[in-house]
Amino acid sequence: MSSPAYESPPSQNSLKSIKSPQTDLSSSTTVSFRSSLSPDSRRSSSGLKNDAHKWGHSGYLTPKETTALGKLRLHVSSLPQSYQSTVFTFKDAGEGEDDCLLRWLRARRFKVKDVQEMIESAHSLRQVKPPPPQTPAAIVQKLNPQYYLGHTKSGNPIFISKPGKTDVYGLECCLNMEGVMGNHWEAMEEGFTQELLKSKNKHSAFDDYSCLCVLDLHGLNSSQLNKKMLRVVKEQASIDNLCYPETMNLMILLSPPPTFAIFYRLIRAFLPSRTVSKIELYANRSKGLKRLSELIDEEELSVEYGGTKEAENSDEERVIVERLRLGKGFVDLAVSQGESLTVKIYTKTQSTGVFVIKSTSSEGNEPLGTLEVTNDGNPDNDGVTDEVHIKHIEIDFGLTLKGPGTFRVEGKAGSSMFGAGHDFLIVGTITSTEELKKPSKPLVSPSSSPEIEIIKTSYGRDANLRDGTDGSKKKKRGSFFGRGGKKS
Repeated sequence: MSSPAYESPPSQNSLKSIKSPQTDLSSSTTVSFRSSLSPDSRRSSSGLKNDAHKWGHSGYLTPKETTALGKLRLHVSSLPQSYQSTVFTFKDAGEGEDDCLLRWLRARRFKVKDVQEMIESAHSLRQVKPPPPQTPAAIVQKLNPQYYLGHTKSGNPIFISKPGKTDVYGLECCLNMEGVMGNHWEAMEEGFTQELLKSKNKHSAFDDYSCLCVLDLHGLNSSQLNKKMLRVVKEQASIDNLCYPETMNLMILLSPPPTFAIFYRLIRAFLPSRTVSKIELYANRSKGLKRLSELIDEEELSVEYGGTKEAENSDEERVIVERLRLGKGFVDLAVSQGESLTVKIYTKTQSTGVFVIKSTSSEGNEPLGTLEVTNDGNPDNDGVTDEVHIKHIEIDFGLTLKGPGTFRVEGKAGSSMFGAGHDFLIVGTITSTEELKKPSKPLVSPSSSPEIEIIKTSYGRDANLRDGTDGSKKKKRGSFFGRGGKKS
């Protein structure tokens, strides 16, 4: 059975004529890049509405496009298994083979030869993809808030990204470019696939394997729009465009700062014209939220954007991530009754830092533990380019502290004044277990003679203990230096 005729979308030349956003984005004007692809109210001879979103989909193909699909189907079936895995990336999420092949064909405007070359390039890129980073995902999430939450009325997963809350310098403390890209590959292969599977399980007729992207630019400043950020965007866009074609249904840009117009012009150079045509920019946040409410049911829309859906959080563990610059400030970590705290430090600076943990409620503020952090400075290739950099290190403080209480982490340059100003990432992991939820003695008891309680350290030694009655030290096992600890 032949597919009904369908009028193709505008040519590449007409897409290139789409105007870029105005430099002044402070007005309430909605800037849309989809105007040239808006559905036409006229109908083709077949009676089908000329909806550009249906172009190239099953049931909306011209005879020529149907022939191209048959040729590509035959070509892919003859390829080795590794190539077929490259093409059918969402097979485990229930995507049909023809629906998948049509995504690749739309990306190259149904030019089969171009699609074949694209598959070859995607296969080559997959062979050298970096592994997922060893840095826990919860830490990366805190430094670069990106997550899936909810589904649109059409069943598409909703991806939310908040560049305005991204801490590029914090990310540098625990990830190199290879780690950033490894994290992105993992998000696409596992996170996105799982969300698509939810869509398929909820709506059996779901066949649009793409997502709605909400890019919340609130709080974004010019210092974040730098070469490093541009490089990350370029690398990730390259992976998505080549290996996961046509997986963006629509992108909503919320609350862009005035300076974003210049940055967007640079980003747009890395994006296909069809991708650019799917972007809507709302300088007026209220209008952007109204648009989201049109696309997403209230129970699927995040509470942050006017809906009722809340992110799922684990009660077993939460992570506090703060960047500390030596000689400038401190980090306080609050722990409740029935919770325990462990602390790790990440950095890639070669400067030595000396860190101490104190209880803000104990008398005398004697350190509960001391840690000297020194990077050996071994160069490490980032796996994406030939850039050589200093690899980051991760060091455990070696303490497990029980709440309730507030613990302060302070840092200073270890060897000279030249260490001041360098960045270290303080990561506090707070764990709540059924055992710890039982009534227990707090870190600082309310009695007139407080006594600090410290659980055995992970290195099998006790930290500094204080009696607290006369300010004298009760027992000192030694401070902690480096990963294994060193007696003073």
